[in-house]
Amino acid sequence: MALKWTDPSPAAFSHRTPLLVTAQKAVLGGSVQMSLQASVIAEGPTPTDEDLLEWYGVLHNALKADGWDLDLRFEQTTTVQRQITATGE
Repeated sequence: MALKWTDPSPAAFSHRTPLLVTAQKAVLGGSVQMSLQASVIAEGPTPTDEDLLEWYGVLHNALKADGWDLDLRFEQTTTVQRQITATGE
């Protein structure tokens, strides 16, 4: 009997995953860099991806308006499940 993999499940992603922010800005005679972590804790319905983008957009826009170049990144190992099934041969 031959075996095969089932289709993988969709990757699981949590809205609670911290957002890693790295920003840099030129200053007179050099530059400055900052790193920080931000996260959303929501009570009630789980926020959608669009909600998160809108909320983190406020942080992004504020830093950009002050002259910062920045990178916003989620780093998470996704959870995917697969199973082995018999093909019936």
